Amino acid sequence: MTLGSSSSDAINARTLNLTLGSGFAAFLATAITVFNDSFKAIFGEDLSGAELARYKVTVLVAVIAAFALIAVADLLARGWTTASRTRADAQVAHYMIAAAPSNLKAKKTEGVDLGGFTVAALRLKPSQPDAVEYLLVKTGAAPEWVAGKHVSLSSG
Repeated sequence: MTLGSSSSDAINARTLNLTLGSGFAAFLATAITVFNDSFKAIFGEDLSGAELARYKVTVLVAVIAAFALIAVADLLARGWTTASRTRADAQVAHYMIAAAPSNLKAKKTEGVDLGGFTVAALRLKPSQPDAVEYLLVKTGAAPEWVAGKHVSLSSG
């Protein structure tokens, strides 16, 4: 499933093939259970009376439970996707992000000075234009956003 620009695309998307397939399988299992001849052909010719009824109920409950679990998993996945997408959209909407000029070097000045970083991007909140943050990258270190007041920049 490919998500577009809307946070509700996961909810409005077509049903997943697994959910459709499990619904069809549940229909087939129910149809087979209803007809004694096909049920006996699968589970044994010597079934009759209470034993046959018990087997049928067991099969129907198992099929319904399996279909319900798959459908619930589909619904939960759609809900979580929509919720995380909405949260991510809300976080990004608060920032303006731009790529940094090439070869812009940086040093973190918070605590012990650490050099050798390259600035990959910068971001700021339109409501706080003085609070610039820089995305610093360095080989062997995880990229991180650092507040501009803790960064010393140099070209080259």
